[in-house]
Parts: sequence; structure tokens; C-alpha cells
Amino acid sequence: MPVDGDDTSARRQIEAIAELPDASNAVEVILYHVFEELDQAADGEGGAYLDDLYEDRDPPKSITTAESLLEEADIEYETVIEIGDPGENVVNTAKKRDVNGIIMGGRKRSPIGKVLFGSVTQAVILSSNLPVTVVGQEP
Repeated sequence: MPVDGDDTSARRQIEAIAELPDASNAVEVILYHVFEELDQAADGEGGAYLDDLYEDRDPPKSITTAESLLEEADIEYETVIEIGDPGENVVNTAKKRDVNGIIMGGRKRSPIGKVLFGSVTQAVILSSNLPVTVVGQEP
């Protein structure tokens, strides 16, 4: 379950997971957040120390919200936070972890905006061989 910074989206994703048959016994969730990689970060010498920049960075509130909701639903989970390209990392991590599916959060969009998903969601749908469920927000 890729989680961005949108609390509402994370809630909708968890609601969809909790509605799966026997979710508390049959489902394990990987809460997954990707900090987008910075293009360049100088250390004063012209070098970059990305690990130092991300070391003290807190995960978005949506992660802690999702963790609380999963605990309430008695659904087992693991939280993974990485640095890189979100779409690419989601697909690669799903392959490495041998997951059964990916559940993405959708955004409320205008009628024209509904033609296309967000860039990360679109990248995951087009790059993954796994089932991808997109959960929208309340109308």
C-alpha cells in the first residue's frame, strides 16, 4: 500500500483493505512511502549526502494514521520508507516482496482530470504485472 502525504487517501485505502474477506487473518500490508530523491544537495564541498538529509525526516502523518487504522482493524502490517522515484520504487518493491496486489489512493479530479490518473498511480498501473486497485475519495 503506497502512502503519500494525503491523510484522506490513506484512510480510504485502509477502509478498502479492511473490507476484504477475513482481512484480519488473511491480509498483511506493507505501508510504503517513498521520499522523492533530491537532484542535488551540496555539503559545502560540492558533494551530496542524501542519507544525511533524509535521516532526521519524519514520515508523513498519513503513515501514522494508516498504522493506527490497521491496528484498530487488527491487520498485520510493516512500514517501509525509502528514497527514490515513487512509481519505480513501488513496482520494484512489490516484485521483490512478492506481493499479491497494490492498492493506490486516488484523488478527486475534474471531469477532464479523471481521464488520467496521477503520475505515480499511472506509472504503477503501466509498469506492474500485479493487480492494482485505485481507491478514490468520497464524492
